[in-house]
Amino acid sequence: MQLKYAGKGLQIIAINLDAEAALAKGFLDKVPTLVSIVYDPRGKIASDYQLWGLLSSYLIDKKAVSVLYIKDSLSALNPHMNKN
Repeated sequence: MQLKYAGKGLQIIAINLDAEAALAKGFLDKVPTLVSIVYDPRGKIASDYQLWGLLSSYLIDKKAVSVLYIKDSLSALNPHMNKN
């Protein structure tokens, strides 16, 4: 999705809540992603946007309003996963 819609202004950002960035790095070494990763071990971003749930996606518009929630969305991070 990031590559397909980047020209139209879409930016996908993954928020990682792990206390240690090394935990995420180990995972991302095995499952690379094309999106930006932001580390938020204190959960400030999740709290500010009232985000909840592991591997969830939220569509947030340019005015910072959450308009869509998708549960269990690992495939959004890696377009090669779950391909049939």
